[in-house]
Amino acid sequence: MAADRHLPDDSREAEEREAERRLHYLRGRVKAARAVIAKTPGLAEILKTDWQRAARFYARFGVTEEMVRRGVPDAGADGGDLYRSEVSRSLRVICLRRTIAAVAERDRAFG
Repeated sequence: MAADRHLPDDSREAEEREAERRLHYLRGRVKAARAVIAKTPGLAEILKTDWQRAARFYARFGVTEEMVRRGVPDAGADGGDLYRSEVSRSLRVICLRRTIAAVAERDRAFG
């Protein structure tokens, strides 16, 4: 990264360790979510069909559906950025789905 050139070596190493730690914890949360899905009968089907319950489930673990399905790639020093972008994208999708559902509900109510 070009921005790292001006940081002292200690700062750069600390930043890299922090990114590795965040990535490690993120992978642990993905593993925990997968374990709950595997242990709970019918949960995988519910997560596929009920987006609201799925959103709450993934939010509880701080992961996205994509992370649970494909895992968390090795992002090096960008592990935190990967997490933020995935969660941000997931929240945008959830908000869009809620908006669509609210508009559909309003249309049904007012005919």
